[in-house]
Amino acid sequence: MKKGRLEISVVHHPFTGTTPPPQTKNVRKSLLAFESQEDDGILLHAAWRAAGITPQEPHKQPPDPTGLERLIAGMRVSKPDVRRFRASAPFTGRYEITPTDPWDGRTLPSVTLNLPGNIAVPLPSVARLDLLQSLRRIKGQVATAMPFLAEIAAQAEHPGVFFALALGMTTKTHMYTLDLMDAVNDIVAGPVHSIKAQLQLPRPSQFRTDLGSDAADPWIPDPWHTSYPSGHAAGAYALAAVLTELTGASSLRDDVARRIAKNREKAGVHSERDTSAGEQLGTALGQWMVAAAALRTPPYDVWAALFVLAANEWE
Repeated sequence: MKKGRLEISVVHHPFTGTTPPPQTKNVRKSLLAFESQEDDGILLHAAWRAAGITPQEPHKQPPDPTGLERLIAGMRVSKPDVRRFRASAPFTGRYEITPTDPWDGRTLPSVTLNLPGNIAVPLPSVARLDLLQSLRRIKGQVATAMPFLAEIAAQAEHPGVFFALALGMTTKTHMYTLDLMDAVNDIVAGPVHSIKAQLQLPRPSQFRTDLGSDAADPWIPDPWHTSYPSGHAAGAYALAAVLTELTGASSLRDDVARRIAKNREKAGVHSERDTSAGEQLGTALGQWMVAAAALRTPPYDVWAALFVLAANEWE
């Protein structure tokens, strides 16, 4: 069995030479569209009503004026500052791929993501039979997806806004929290796209020859990139971990993240295996980001400052 290590950079994607494009829209812009009912705002209103998600009850956070003064000293955290954190912190680690070969039609190899702090995130190998059984099960979900189509369509590009609405955010009252959410999504995109590009697992619709009548037709177009792990699941569970720590709202993981992830299965663009891997990856990344915010030393100082600014919006 071959073993190898890949150095991953957020600036140059190792497989395309470019920064991987974000899968989803900027959360602030999504929320602004919802508030103004312009662009995709009407779709988002319909999707939010259809989702019927119970608004969360955030716990008030104690203010941290000392932390603000020490970390920021009147400085407004900017996108370049957040970008500096993104470029230097999570992507200086290594992604260990064992073996280095992509999906070969028989077994999806295991992957270990190593983060600074000696944190290892293992994603297990997946055998062909297990994968095909997982793909057969989503046909039943796709068949019952009609009531969820507004959600599915909206969450394809705007999943983050469902967290914002569940927590009662507005673009005027929670600007730093929205910036934090966009930073979370950007951080998660690096590992997700790198693993997708390395493993090259096709989308469920591309297994039609193997599945025959058990194959499901997706409700939305397949994304341009490959299937494993689910980027929407990874992003949603990372957001749930960070926002739960930030706001104290305890059911974001079950009420919002899980719904977004499972809707991708109902849409026919992901299997249960994709979702499970995305949940593992996103949860670990979210917990790592929370831990990094407590360090308050370079290269995490700007991330910590943004976290403190966001926390002070929940006093």
